[in-house]
Amino acid sequence: WISGLGRLQMHRHILGALCGILIPVLACAQAAEFLAREELEGHVARLSGPQAEETLGRDAAALMTGLGLTLAAPIEPDAEGQAFEPNAKAVIELVDIRLLLTRIAVQAGAKDHAALIRAQGDRDHDVILLRGGLIELHDLLALAKGTAAAPFLSQTAEGIVLTRPLAIWDDAGLALSSGDTLVLDRQSGSFIANLGQLAVTGGAIRGSAGVNGAEAAFRPFVLTAGQGSFTAQGARFSTLGFDPSVIFGGLAVVSSGLIATRLPSFIMDSTISDVASIAIVGTTSTAISGNRIIGSAGTAVLLSHATSAVVSGNRFTGRTGTRAIRVTAISSGVMISGNLLSQGPGIGVLIDGGSDGVALSGNVVLGSGTSGIEVRASECVIIEGNLVAMNEGTGININDTRVGIVSANAILFNRGSGVLLRDQAVSAMALVSDNVIAGNRDGLRGATAGRVELSGNKLDGQLPRVFAGDLAPLAVDWLRHRRNPEPAFQPATQPAAGLAPCEHGGNG
Repeated sequence: WISGLGRLQMHRHILGALCGILIPVLACAQAAEFLAREELEGHVARLSGPQAEETLGRDAAALMTGLGLTLAAPIEPDAEGQAFEPNAKAVIELVDIRLLLTRIAVQAGAKDHAALIRAQGDRDHDVILLRGGLIELHDLLALAKGTAAAPFLSQTAEGIVLTRPLAIWDDAGLALSSGDTLVLDRQSGSFIANLGQLAVTGGAIRGSAGVNGAEAAFRPFVLTAGQGSFTAQGARFSTLGFDPSVIFGGLAVVSSGLIATRLPSFIMDSTISDVASIAIVGTTSTAISGNRIIGSAGTAVLLSHATSAVVSGNRFTGRTGTRAIRVTAISSGVMISGNLLSQGPGIGVLIDGGSDGVALSGNVVLGSGTSGIEVRASECVIIEGNLVAMNEGTGININDTRVGIVSANAILFNRGSGVLLRDQAVSAMALVSDNVIAGNRDGLRGATAGRVELSGNKLDGQLPRVFAGDLAPLAVDWLRHRRNPEPAFQPATQPAAGLAPCEHGGNG
């Protein structure tokens, strides 16, 4: 009948009285540490439980401040779209889908094309082609009137419905504004392939209900490829993408690098619901920022072979896919900042595939089904100022990575190790400093840990399981210097002098 906080306060009063009378000093100190850890665990549990979404960032920042740390604000990307000026030159016609798929294959390969063709059914495999100019959504019907494409566009109470795929050619563009809705019909195999300019400002694109009879896995999607640009601001996207396809997984921007894109793409301040995946492949300076991303069935945000990308200030909820964010395939100069990830069946953030110069700051990663943050086979990754708590596996896992910097994070009550260093090369370096590590299965564990430098970490809340595995021998020195903190603790495993961290890191 006493609230959790009230019960802890009562326990502290009783403890204070007993410590003044009966209990030895050392036992009092241990009991006080237990109560402090119990109180901290209660705060973290409330943070990771059901709550109003708007309070999560504020409460996480307050928790970090209480631990003497800072939860950095999300990076605000510099993203501006090109002025969209409609003109009367655009035309609409029907073309064979093979013309479009040939163009897509140049940029993204031909994977899943067979499924895409099957989804068109037994009818002629026609695609509505927009070329020769920039138009607004309401112009589509007028342009199609009197053409072979007219039967496949209709105005309904839900918006404009497409029952054929729409291709925006590289000399064309389409704009959706506030109040506009474009419905892509799943049963007839509709989707958007943008090779020109697609700008959604306050409008909505969604897939329809129902099932495609010819290809049950198919759902509509929006793909931007070639020199095309895709910009979304205050938009809404829903019921898109068929998993496990990357290119056709919902919202994708793909560049082969053979031809530079005209403008950077971005998705900002939008609501993205039941979209299997957002994929950014081979692009430069793409931004995914300030979005609510709900119910992703695949990797919610995938960056593959991307350069100078920003993923910031997004709120991920209701995930059923294996990862919230993945950076892979030699991506570089990527900033992952201020994202809120709560729950989900797999890893919160995964960095792998030789990625270099990836910086994670100010993220809140709570309740993932496995690791909170995992780094595999990468060059240089900086993990600084994040809250990583109550994940079912390891808090932060550094695996086979040349340089890993783990600094000023709160790593709390994960069911696995707080920080795990494993399968590191002899020359690999891990810098673990100024973190608050408490309540994990063990604090810092090594399994072929490479070279490790530890400094300034607060580990009292991790007693008695502070070090484990290859790092277990450090426990004796840590306990000795904890009782007599001068001189400062120096671990037995130090990096070689003169080795500068993240020499090649884009954000280092």
